[in-house]
Amino acid sequence: MQKALFIGALVVGLVFALAGFVLFLVIGLSVPGMGLSLLADIPTASLFGQFIGGYLGPIFGIVTSFLLFATLTNQSAVNRKISFESSFYKMLDYHQQHVASLQVKHVRSTDNQYEAMSGKRAFVAFKLQLQRLLVIVRESSAELGLDLTEDQIVDGACVAFYFGLHEEVAEFLLETLHDFPQPKKFVDYLMGAKLHRAGSTGEYIGRANQTYLSSYFRNLYHLIKYVDTQRILSKKEKIQYMNIVRAQLSDSELWLLFFNVVSRFGRKWLEHRYVEKYRLLRNLPRGFCAPFDPEERFPTVFAAG
Repeated sequence: MQKALFIGALVVGLVFALAGFVLFLVIGLSVPGMGLSLLADIPTASLFGQFIGGYLGPIFGIVTSFLLFATLTNQSAVNRKISFESSFYKMLDYHQQHVASLQVKHVRSTDNQYEAMSGKRAFVAFKLQLQRLLVIVRESSAELGLDLTEDQIVDGACVAFYFGLHEEVAEFLLETLHDFPQPKKFVDYLMGAKLHRAGSTGEYIGRANQTYLSSYFRNLYHLIKYVDTQRILSKKEKIQYMNIVRAQLSDSELWLLFFNVVSRFGRKWLEHRYVEKYRLLRNLPRGFCAPFDPEERFPTVFAAG
């Protein structure tokens, strides 16, 4: 919008300037009796000067006004762009600092010790835990005869992943998953699977991750929204800034983002179509989310071009 105003004002100013110059030539050179010889006659030259000033003065005044408006409009756009970039990189830096501060324990223990994983490595731990939960939810669907859809499998696993599998949250899980078939049996199955995994394989899959990831996804969402809602940016510029954001995301982060978006926690992402608009999952390796297929869910993201 600002760029269009600048170009429009500049074009109008140049048109008026050209019109004034043409008018000067027409009057000065085409009217009989008027020419350079008038300069020898001081009174006549004075009258000619007043004539030119009276007609061309307003035109050049208009030209000056339009050029001044164009300059101010362009300067305003430049200032707004500088302000946007400053805020964008501050938000990006804050997001990266948040990622660096993350620290969780590995899902599987080694010699009864759970390795601490920090920064981007924490997302490997998140990925392993959610992978286990996706398998367990799929098994519960078969063993309990729940006939869950693929979306319900993802949603159920993500609810358990975010809120944890502890007796203290059992009632909350029942309320949250009330729209699932046989929610009581489903939650009890998850609780039992947590204990079984801990005893047989030493894996701890009951950790609640909402504290770690709610801020992460909220920051990422608002960073993308901030770029998307900028009226001073063209579509191409928005994509360029979003490519910067996308380049910061590791494979494990993209993996987790996919499942977050598909679950109930990603409704705003789907509503605004950020994944498709900016092809956020494009860098996911093929088959990385198997047996789930991001390309089937978001075909335009992975299309050539």
